[in-house]
Amino acid sequence: MNQLFGKLLSLFGGGPGPILTPDQFTQEVATAFRKKRPQVALEIVKELEIKFGDHFTSFLNNAYDLYRHNPTAKKQIVGDVLATGLEVIDRSGQQVNRKRIVPVIKDNGWLEEGRKAMAERGRGEFPVPVHEAYNPELILCYAEDSARGIRYLQDKDLEEIGLAREELRELAIANLKELLTDVRCQGGEGLYMMTADGTYESSLILFEDLWTDGRLDLRGEIVVAIPARNLLFVTGTGNTEALARLQEVLAESEQEEMPYRLTSTLFVYRGGKFEIL
Repeated sequence: MNQLFGKLLSLFGGGPGPILTPDQFTQEVATAFRKKRPQVALEIVKELEIKFGDHFTSFLNNAYDLYRHNPTAKKQIVGDVLATGLEVIDRSGQQVNRKRIVPVIKDNGWLEEGRKAMAERGRGEFPVPVHEAYNPELILCYAEDSARGIRYLQDKDLEEIGLAREELRELAIANLKELLTDVRCQGGEGLYMMTADGTYESSLILFEDLWTDGRLDLRGEIVVAIPARNLLFVTGTGNTEALARLQEVLAESEQEEMPYRLTSTLFVYRGGKFEIL
């Protein structure tokens, strides 16, 4: 495995110092929120689950995984959780901004996992976000992006702004292109990593021009791997050595409790979209 991807995977290897337990991490988030908004009711439902007022329930599993793998970033991670909660509270009742609607790639099991988690917690029905199938392994969800985080859209959000489903995908992709102004390709030896903003890398598979304008010097058909929401690796079907290294990266990522995990499946670009290889 080349040095670039070794360094990348090492980011998920943790850091020095004692690690907070899930309960301690939950308490720390709650304490930080109470300092920010003492007037807003807060309830710790259970470890890694906090209810902010009547507006928002935050499940901290991904945040805790991020912290556990990089303890030195705890302040930033807690801050991001608070920012998301405050965003929902502050924008309660406001309409969605059409210009901030973006596409988010999820694996096919994500919806069922959400339903199961809500049922296990006794939280009622899972609020299914607006989504559509992309291929048999992936779905395309729609969310509103903001400086504080993302909020998945419901059907009522589209009704409020008069946005038809038929318009949604084209609008969301155009918006994301406006947001991602620094898409880069890093790596070498036939194996590359696409980077953008650290959140929407997997959604780059929707940028048709990225895969058809000839900027990628690859042998054979384009192959991608998206093990997590913010990771996108690229190689070609004609480069067997690079494909083997990519499979090695995916195998190692499978052993990690990676935040925002997607899939270890490889996809090949054919007919204007990525299909299962």
